Amino acid sequence: MKYVISLRKGLDTILENPTVRLLGENIRDPFGGAFKATRGLCLKHDDKIIDTPVSEAGFTGFAIGMSLVGYKPIIEIMFADFATLIVDQIVNGISKMKNMWRLEDGPSLLIRMPVGGRRGYGPTHSQNTETLFMGWPGIQIFSCSYLHVPEYELPRVFEEPGVKFFLEPKLEYDQELERPDTWYEGTWDHTWSVKRKTGFQYCGRPVILTHGPSVRMAVEVAQEIGAVVLAPLRIYPLDLSKLKEMVRRFDPERKRLVILEESYRCYGWGSMISRYMEGFNVELVGALNVPIPASREREDSVLPSKSEIRHVVEALNE
Repeated sequence: MKYVISLRKGLDTILENPTVRLLGENIRDPFGGAFKATRGLCLKHDDKIIDTPVSEAGFTGFAIGMSLVGYKPIIEIMFADFATLIVDQIVNGISKMKNMWRLEDGPSLLIRMPVGGRRGYGPTHSQNTETLFMGWPGIQIFSCSYLHVPEYELPRVFEEPGVKFFLEPKLEYDQELERPDTWYEGTWDHTWSVKRKTGFQYCGRPVILTHGPSVRMAVEVAQEIGAVVLAPLRIYPLDLSKLKEMVRRFDPERKRLVILEESYRCYGWGSMISRYMEGFNVELVGALNVPIPASREREDSVLPSKSEIRHVVEALNE
């Protein structure tokens, strides 16, 4: 099954709830959203799918208002780059309302965002902006790679309290979900997809921690060199004790860890995690600190590559 079909099935399940409304730009048929995730849902849930004006700040504010009167809205940000327009509503608004107003049950909001580059969309349609929302209380961020199943994960994320971001890698929408040689650990919300190669002895192997857009590339490199890939579903807040436990399990003597992300390595997800990994051999791989070029060739030179990942892992092996 393709990623986008699985995602659509997850949305269909959620929309059975009478309090749910789905808001976004051009998400109704026949367009069905920029990446067609909502195509066909109007046939069954016509009154629950709302096309909005081109104003992320506007429809996010509207959705927050809905959440305060008992609805459970889902919003689709057409490209994650446009999440810059909703920072105030999320950081200074809905994420703090439960504590500020002493609400028994805080308002609920699920935010879906396509993330990642490598499609030649240029500097304002290719970014990974999830780090804008890390470090704040009341916010959770989930990154659904091809090793997870959106049909099952999205409804579970929806049931979580408060503000939830659900990151969807652009390159995966039309790809088949693949999970051979994969197993899962932890509770559903702290699921760790562990990817290995059949036949390898997995003691003394370096570990690659990654999420979302970078998972497929990490798996391809790991299959060549015998590394282990960890792909958590919830990337913020991350279960750091579980991460340490798993690195020690797979590489008990050297404790080698490569943290791979497609967002900027400078002050990013990986640098935040590495701060807590004292006693481990940690290296970071991420995008260069420059705007994403529109040229596909130049875009590839800015974003992490297989050769760079391989080089970093091999350097840790020396």
